[in-house]
Amino acid sequence: MTDALFTSDTIFNNATIIRQPRHGFRFSSDALLLAWFISKRVSSGTALDVGAGSGVISILLKRRGFSGGITAVEIDSASFPLLVENISTNALQDDITPVEGDFFSHDIIPVQERYDVVFSNPPFFSSTNPRLLDGKNSKYNAKHEVSFTIPLFSEKSSKILKKGGSFFVVFPVERMQYLLANLEQNALYAQEILFIKEYENNNPSLFLLHARKRKNKNAMPLKSVGFTTIKNGDGSLSKTGADIFYDSPS
Repeated sequence: MTDALFTSDTIFNNATIIRQPRHGFRFSSDALLLAWFISKRVSSGTALDVGAGSGVISILLKRRGFSGGITAVEIDSASFPLLVENISTNALQDDITPVEGDFFSHDIIPVQERYDVVFSNPPFFSSTNPRLLDGKNSKYNAKHEVSFTIPLFSEKSSKILKKGGSFFVVFPVERMQYLLANLEQNALYAQEILFIKEYENNNPSLFLLHARKRKNKNAMPLKSVGFTTIKNGDGSLSKTGADIFYDSPS
């Protein structure tokens, strides 16, 4: 690995180092948003990171105090070595277990109720360009439903979550109904929805979702829908934004 191909980026008040490709798929603020959101709602248990990529969400979740073990699954052969390296660089070998393979394979993640928490920054968009569906474009595949689809993801997540287990994702507002419909078909019912706005006067483009596995939707009704703003009018981080990005003095 050379610096021409990869960067080593410090985040979370420079306490975390993430090595990732200089070009191609790189983590974005979505990952930091999701790690922050999860950490405010669960602090322990057995957790599964689906499509872990460079490992940034799992690593930040541990930085934020999550005490349980995390299994981080990544199918992309180019991303997996970076996942392993980042776990080691951040001294989290005893806390995060990297697994290379397909989340949907029974051999990789058997179908049994054993996880308290499942989380993912899943593909946001439907597949629209068949020329890129060759498994070679990791950036396209990470953002579009190619082999990883929301219906399959919802179904498998429900099967491996314990009853009452928590499910977390970050997703675009424009596809909210699509996600919620698929989750409800698999006994995963929204408990909290937090819409994300960059500025106060912006419309939200993303939302963070906490769903729970229940026998029926009436057992765990939606209890919270809210909005949060990342930046102040002058472009500085809001109080919440600073908490999300951990932008505080060393």
